[in-house]
Amino acid sequence: MLVVSPRARHLLGVVPLLFNADIAMYYSEPKTPTGDEATLTEVATRIAGLAIEHHAAREILARTQGQLAQATYAASTGKAAISIIEEVNQQLENVVSNAKTCLELLDEDKPDIANFREPLKKIASSGNTALEVIARIRNSEKK
Repeated sequence: MLVVSPRARHLLGVVPLLFNADIAMYYSEPKTPTGDEATLTEVATRIAGLAIEHHAAREILARTQGQLAQATYAASTGKAAISIIEEVNQQLENVVSNAKTCLELLDEDKPDIANFREPLKKIASSGNTALEVIARIRNSEKK
């Protein structure tokens, strides 16, 4: 906002700016602006316009940087989720495969219980690994 002293009340010239602002030059007595004074007013107007444009560009840059940060976070979170899904899925595939082996052993006329030991150990191991993955996720969310 331009403050005009009580002695300088006569308007020399007004140049409109973008964004609903004006630049005005005041003198102590009424007069028509000289060529130099008009040029100075135009230069001041251009400088003020550039400052306003610079401020607007900085705001746009800040918003864009925020959007980029959100997109980067979403992308990295998505990659982490895919990695976790693949790790848990591998363990579940192992559990299913070893459970099928146990079911096939049960279809034998006289199943040997000792033959169940290895597939059941693998089921337990794969289940524990999947539980560890889930525990890591829970612990990372608490941090």
